[in-house]
Amino acid sequence: MSTPPSPPPPPAGPPPGLPPGPPGPPGPYGAPPPPGPRPPGMSRVAKFWIGVAVGVFGAPVLVVGGLLLLATLTSGPDAPGTAVAWVAGAVLVALVVAGLVVRATRWVVLGAVAGGAVVVIVLGGACVALIRGLGG
Repeated sequence: MSTPPSPPPPPAGPPPGLPPGPPGPPGPYGAPPPPGPRPPGMSRVAKFWIGVAVGVFGAPVLVVGGLLLLATLTSGPDAPGTAVAWVAGAVLVALVVAGLVVRATRWVVLGAVAGGAVVVIVLGGACVALIRGLGG
């Protein structure tokens, strides 16, 4: 009778899933602090992408609504459209600045600004393609 083959030797090093060796000595500033508990609420990434969604879908609505408002206000005698446009622009800038200052809404506002910028860039490219296609 023959003898059964011997099992292969265990691989050198730590078991899978563990770090490659014992931790080294702490750096010149000491060991890093242990990770703390996760703060409640949504992460910054989630807030940013919610803001992008608001900006992408809200930017066209704001642009069309603003254009309709200005078209309505600038028609006819003694049209107050210019003053309303200045006031609406100042209010919009104040809302964006206030949203960036408040810590709870900062990432949502940044996402909304980024989403609105994407919409403006895409619409600008579409306008260039349209003008080019019309032979301009």
